[in-house]
Formats: sequence, C-alpha cells, structure tokens
Amino acid sequence: VTGLCCLFFLIVSVSSPSVSVSKVYHPAPKRLVVIAKGKTPPKRGGVGRRAWVICQVFKGKLCLPALNVAWCESRLELHAKNGVYHGVWQMGSSERKRFGHGNSIWLQTMAARRYHRIAGWVPWECLPR
Repeated sequence: VTGLCCLFFLIVSVSSPSVSVSKVYHPAPKRLVVIAKGKTPPKRGGVGRRAWVICQVFKGKLCLPALNVAWCESRLELHAKNGVYHGVWQMGSSERKRFGHGNSIWLQTMAARRYHRIAGWVPWECLPR
C-alpha cells in the first residue's frame, strides 16, 4: 500500500502546474541586436539578415525576446534539427503543420509568430527575457 501511495504522489507531483520545467536563457549577441533593430536590412544574407527579419515580424517590444529565443533555440540556423524539432524556432511536426514552416527565415518566423499569438513564449524551451 505504501508503494501505491508514493506512486500516486509522484504522478500528481509531476503533473501539477506548480512543478517548473527548467528553461534556458542564452541571449543573442549584442552585435546581432544592433543589426536586427536597424531600419534597413543587411545587404547580404546570413545571420545578420535573419536577425533583422525576426525583428520585422516580431515588432517593437517583441523584437529582443524573439531574437533571444531564436538564438538560444538554433543560433538562427534555418535547417537546424533536434529530433522532431526543426528550423530557427525548433517547432515540432504538429506545430509546423498547424502554423506553417518553410525554407526561408520569413516563412519560419511568420509561423512562429502565429504560434506565439496563441501560446506566448511558453512552448519554447528558451527564455525570452
């Protein structure tokens, strides 16, 4: 009986909303933040241009948190993969089906913005700060 009691307690404890999942915080480099917040896009592709696009989609106060999450999740790599999680925003297969995905920073970031409008930053492992 004692074993069942403890198993029940463990299940309740793990599923309880008061249990916090460990989140990660790795801010984007300051040089990228400066580029991202610029009025004109960098002339060439690459990380600077991807950062700029993120701030065009996540405007105003959402720019820096979005940049931090994307940097932490993938280092802004378009083709990053971690198991079922793909792209700059590391979205799972069901999220990609629901919100979209693509081979460009624009498509991936617009999909992430649609997801963010519904769920906030909660689904991502990385903290926005």
